[in-house]
Amino acid sequence: MHLRVGQRVQVVLSGATLQWSGPRLVGPHLLRLRGRATDGAGTLRASYVAVGAGRTTLEASGAPKCSPGKACPQFILLWQVRVVVR
Repeated sequence: MHLRVGQRVQVVLSGATLQWSGPRLVGPHLLRLRGRATDGAGTLRASYVAVGAGRTTLEASGAPKCSPGKACPQFILLWQVRVVVR
């Protein structure tokens, strides 16, 4: 993903079957978090503004939503996007 300093970006991760943690910056902090919310269905929304030039990565992880007392798959899904700010 390519951004310019001052440009905004929104991340939306669906909560239909996964529960999301993050997103978090891995690397230089070139993006500033403007807001983060999770709705009743578990969809995660986070908005950022680019504040510096360079390269960084946004990353989140999703775990399956499981009902108590039922068999549940054991995996973690990694979501990642590389961001270049000019």
